[in-house]
Amino acid sequence: MNPNGRKVNGSEATLVAIDQNKIRYLSVLNRTEDDPEGNYTCLVKNNCGNATGNVIFVIPSMRPKILRIQPELNSSTSWGLLCEAKAKPSPTITWMNPHGRKVNGSEATLVAIDQNKIRYLSFLKRTEDDPEGNYTCLVKNIHGTARVYILYEGSGRKNPQIIFTVVAWSTSLCLFLLLVTIGICIYRKKWKPQEGRASRAGTSNIHDQDQSDDKIYMGLAKTSHIPESQVYERIGN
Repeated sequence: MNPNGRKVNGSEATLVAIDQNKIRYLSVLNRTEDDPEGNYTCLVKNNCGNATGNVIFVIPSMRPKILRIQPELNSSTSWGLLCEAKAKPSPTITWMNPHGRKVNGSEATLVAIDQNKIRYLSFLKRTEDDPEGNYTCLVKNIHGTARVYILYEGSGRKNPQIIFTVVAWSTSLCLFLLLVTIGICIYRKKWKPQEGRASRAGTSNIHDQDQSDDKIYMGLAKTSHIPESQVYERIGN
């Protein structure tokens, strides 16, 4: 039974007889740092009765180890740096800015993320006013110190939503201009030749009419005694 009074999964324990008469038995329960610390109960039972025994499971002390460090984006207006580490006993986690100065403790949060208080998470809030560069996560307890640095490039590069919006608008504008250009080209190819043909046809009709009018009358020189009513002779039908 674990410290919470719950039965441990049988697959986590082994049982073997350690003598030829199968009177003495040995049971080994595998535990890890993820299992709860505390008082475990061993219950032995057969047809004649039962017996219990208790043992305290304590995770041994360990020097600090940094598990991961990365930039973290919570929203379009909240970003920072995250550092996860494990150590026992509880460590202190300190952040150093690119100038080698300790960051104010109020700017970072520290929480234990497991029941045994071995793994810890520290989140350092950053704003556009904070300097860019290498930030150091320093984890320390009585058994040692671990440190890892991460490059912080500023808040502007941590907002993929803004970048996506700009790219989307640019793409839409390019597509719109392309469609307008294609429409103009199609219009010119379709309507300009027809306008040219109509214009030429109109000119030809006018010219033909002018030619027909020129042939209606022809003047004759008055070289003899001809009545004025016959000075002009109609030419044609």
